[in-house]
Amino acid sequence: MIARNIIFLFVCLLALICAFFIVGHISADGAALRVHFFSVGYADSILLKFPKKNVLIDSGSKEYCGKLVQDLISLDIKGIDSAIITHPHDNHYGCFADIIDNFTVRQFIVNYDVKNADSGYRELFRKVIANKIPVRAVKAGDVIFSDKGYTLLAVLSPDILSDSTNDNSLVTWLRYKDTSFLFTGDISPKTQDIILKKSSALKYADCVQVPHHGGEISQAFIKSFRGKIFVVSTGKNKYGLPLQTQLEELSGEVLRTDQKGDITLESDGKKVRLVYD
Repeated sequence: MIARNIIFLFVCLLALICAFFIVGHISADGAALRVHFFSVGYADSILLKFPKKNVLIDSGSKEYCGKLVQDLISLDIKGIDSAIITHPHDNHYGCFADIIDNFTVRQFIVNYDVKNADSGYRELFRKVIANKIPVRAVKAGDVIFSDKGYTLLAVLSPDILSDSTNDNSLVTWLRYKDTSFLFTGDISPKTQDIILKKSSALKYADCVQVPHHGGEISQAFIKSFRGKIFVVSTGKNKYGLPLQTQLEELSGEVLRTDQKGDITLESDGKKVRLVYD
């Protein structure tokens, strides 16, 4: 009987020790993935923050550079492993010069579109070259990074460049264990439909960025995503965006940076939730 009690106490003690280390690990490291949609006006800037990797998708417009830099500093960001420019419009690449000045940027990811670039794009890349930062041009089918099968950041579009700068946006798919995110740039309904036809897995995304700051979305887009978290990166503009009537057709929770400010989502690999800091 004494031996049996000793064994029972030993098992309980072992369980408590394991629980201590597990809880300690979670509380110290937080969730494995946080996705920050920064409020940068009529523009995009999205940080993918992993425990050991940071990816910045777009950098907003120049008038928000100070805010963006401070936002990144407040998140204890020291460097950017991959800086992705979805397309060469200045409300998507506008603050990358400031990012270079304040953080270590290890590589830039771009599409092949130079012909349709806004005027400041070449100036930015003169700075990139001067700082000897590698530049990688990607297209549909390329993988930006993959980590032991648990994490994948892949490019879904474009296959080939068109005359539309917006439709040449890099569309990326982030999968972390059982959760996933779709980042859409400024693509039009035509490109939305093409992407949805190419991959049936997209409908399982937990979070979907509404394209083009709340611009026009196709019926296929509306019907494909049911019960999702939708994020609209937008601000004051002359185009009448976002299109409220279309946002009302979406099935799920619609979050707007012009209404909520910075939006943070967290994934533990099983579920995505909104973070209230």
